[in-house]
Amino acid sequence: MKRNIFFLLFAFFIFGILTSCSPSLSEEEQQKRADNYTLLVETLRAVGYDTDFRSLRERNSLEENLRILWRDRHFNGFNDFRKNVELLVLLGNFDFIAEGLRRNVSDDNPYYHDWPRDSPYVISANSISFNKNEVLWLMLLLPDVNFPENHLGLRDVLIEAGENVLMYGLFETATSISVWFYYEKTVPGLLEKVNPDFQFFLSEEIKIAFLSADDDIQSRFMQAIDAGEFRNIRQFDSPARVFSSDEAEALMRAFSPTGSWDGGYIRIADFNHRMYDINTSSYGAFIFARESDSLMPVINPADARFAIFEEYTDGIFYASFTGSRDFDAYLLRLNIRIVDLLTGEEIFSESILSNPPPEEITWSTCRYGIGGLRIVDGKYFHNDFDFSRYVAVMEAHLNQ
Repeated sequence: MKRNIFFLLFAFFIFGILTSCSPSLSEEEQQKRADNYTLLVETLRAVGYDTDFRSLRERNSLEENLRILWRDRHFNGFNDFRKNVELLVLLGNFDFIAEGLRRNVSDDNPYYHDWPRDSPYVISANSISFNKNEVLWLMLLLPDVNFPENHLGLRDVLIEAGENVLMYGLFETATSISVWFYYEKTVPGLLEKVNPDFQFFLSEEIKIAFLSADDDIQSRFMQAIDAGEFRNIRQFDSPARVFSSDEAEALMRAFSPTGSWDGGYIRIADFNHRMYDINTSSYGAFIFARESDSLMPVINPADARFAIFEEYTDGIFYASFTGSRDFDAYLLRLNIRIVDLLTGEEIFSESILSNPPPEEITWSTCRYGIGGLRIVDGKYFHNDFDFSRYVAVMEAHLNQ
């Protein structure tokens, strides 16, 4: 019993020490924090949150309470990215916005040289960082006219943060996000035509918000996108829809070339026998397309200088193979045309048989897609696009 009383008294003693060490707040500061707490709760309701955020404290500063919301957002229902950004815009706490963006920009960004500016804002060791969706919503919902004079540098911070979100650091989703914004701004309607299923990890809400935004806001996104990076895009530049040659030519007439990339080319294949992989397309930059020093596959006809039209017609018998399942292999006839889209001139055409597959081709290697053979109606066909030959034709034409 005496031991329990001793430990109880010791606990009160320690509590008293800790309490005495905590800074006391003036009545003015207490009232300010209480007002900020009320404002925060009311603003949470105003943007559409109806959750009871019990982790917030009336004694905390506004920044401390905001930091609590972002730290626990996955556990306390604070997970609607648009509402999160609307909350910050309504509160007008630009230093907290600057804190959340800082990890998305370089350490030497001029804005942060004498930041923070709004005394008594305190940067916590437990700082927060916005995710990519919150950065995109900030770019949409934070108009330049709302920046106070001492925070005008946030304009450039947003551009740099947007660049890192749109073009870098997002692994497999990086280029996919920038593709959508870039093409919807520069060539409206193209992505919908070449592939109605282009989603690119973006919600419909943010797409609608971007398309409804004024030119200044859309320009912010375009400033953050390095168009030159699109020369290195492969997997996201391969639309899934299959066009006939006539449909593809009509599409290019609707989106006429400007020659902005002199060496851009579009490869269009009319596969009468439907001999294509699920991941390839008969329009655009194929996944297996390659670049040269002066040529690059593009998806936007306005960026293209050349179109390569391919048509495969019925082939001739090549050989029979015996294995777990017997099959006949056929060679296809490839009819090829290369057109200079700026002048309409046909600079090359030929009709040749595809190259024969290697002699070691067997049923097992064909079964797993080795050797370029495709199955059609129970028969295997072989096609071989001689990329090097056609690159040489286009490069020679560019050098004339």
